[in-house]
Amino acid sequence: MTEEKREEKIKEIIELFVKEPRAGELFELFLKASNRSLNSHIKRIGYWADIEFGPSISRRGSILFHLQKELSELIADPNDLSEVADIFILLCSFINSFSDKNFEEIVKTKFQINKNRKWKKPDKDGVIEHVRD
Repeated sequence: MTEEKREEKIKEIIELFVKEPRAGELFELFLKASNRSLNSHIKRIGYWADIEFGPSISRRGSILFHLQKELSELIADPNDLSEVADIFILLCSFINSFSDKNFEEIVKTKFQINKNRKWKKPDKDGVIEHVRD
């Protein structure tokens, strides 16, 4: 598959993902089309961060504080995808500190739980939370 066709396929999958109630299945297709699993992205970015900044297991607190700063920047400019990328990279570093966990499976499980939940109406800020049992 050429790079151009691969990019087209990824765009198709993303467009379907946004509209489709079977988003979890489509997410898996997206990962297959991108030739990388979520876990491999996390490991690749996490290992780089560990080498560059020191072991993430000893930096969890500082990573969370850095995430707060990046979220504030994203709130200030919600269209700045470079801030989203910063957040993703920091999340990968944080998740990688739990090296014995399969995050892809954790996400799949949590996504299934969320699909089966009942959801409240948006609050004054537009936040939609699940109904607590």
